[in-house]
Amino acid sequence: MDITLDTTTETTGAAVLDRVHEVIRYVTPELDGRYAPEQKLADLGVDSLSLVEMLVQVEKRFGIALDDDEVVQVETIQDILDAVERHA
Repeated sequence: MDITLDTTTETTGAAVLDRVHEVIRYVTPELDGRYAPEQKLADLGVDSLSLVEMLVQVEKRFGIALDDDEVVQVETIQDILDAVERHA
C-alpha cells in the first residue's frame, strides 16, 4: 500500500491528533477508529514492531526526528502527541 506523505508541519492540537490517527490506521488498519489521547497503545493490541513503524511514520509525516529516550517512553497516543509538540 502506497500513501502520499503530507509533510506540512501543521501542529494545532486537533490537526496533530487527526494525523496521528491516520498513522495508526496506516500501520494497523485493523484499528479503524478514533481513540482518546490517553489510550494505551498496548491495550489496542499494538505490538513493539508496529509501534516502531508508527513512530517512523510520525517522523516522516511531521518532518521530525525523535530521540531514543522519547521512543522508549511512548505508551499512549498522548505520548506521541507530546513528542510531536516538543519538536514543533
